[in-house]
Order: sequence, then structure tokens, then C-alpha cells
Amino acid sequence: MSTAKAVDVLDRALDGYEQIGALSDAARVRARLRALGVRRRHWNQPQRPTSGWESLTDTERAVAGLIARGMTNRQIAQRAFLSPHTVSTHLRRMFGKLDIASRTELARIVAEKCPELVKGG
Repeated sequence: MSTAKAVDVLDRALDGYEQIGALSDAARVRARLRALGVRRRHWNQPQRPTSGWESLTDTERAVAGLIARGMTNRQIAQRAFLSPHTVSTHLRRMFGKLDIASRTELARIVAEKCPELVKGG
């Protein structure tokens, strides 16, 4: 398969995964595209508050859920197809947005605001 054809197929897969909210699968496809030298924007910039639970992006919420389930940054990185550095960045941003200083506080907030993330839902 030519590179152009592979990029076309991966682009269609990426669109499909994003439409159904399959964030991990979309991240995996973006990683494959990057390996082919193609970068795709993967963030929306909706109006959202600057602090509090509602200010978290979908990816930050997903990372928060995995943290609440007891995963390390490295485990989260592997599962979400991110680098450990990116997971750390999400964590720092969440701490700032939620005005907290520990993973334990984050886990408490996740359990309170979105308990289905703790259960893996």
C-alpha cells in the first residue's frame, strides 16, 4: 500500500473514531499518522470555564479517571498512547484548574464528580 493510500485510510479511521468518541483509538491512529510524517490536529477549542471540573478537556478527564483507578503516569501513557511527559503535563494542568496539589485529591474529585470514570466506564 502506498503512503498516500495509507494516510487516506488512516484519516478515515481517525474521523470515525473521533465521531464516536473513541479517544484512545483516535490517539493510536494519530500516532500511526505521525510515524508517516503526518500531523493531525486533535483538539477542539470549545468555550469552557478556566477552572473547576467543567474546565477539564475530555483527555484530562480520561487521564483523571485512570489516575483515580490507581494507574501510574507510565501506565496511563501506554494505555492512552501518550508519552509519560504528556501525562505529567495533563496532570499539572488539572491540578491548576482544580486548585489541588495531589493525586489523592484528584481521585476524590473524580469519584465525586464522575464516578463512572473510577469504575472504568
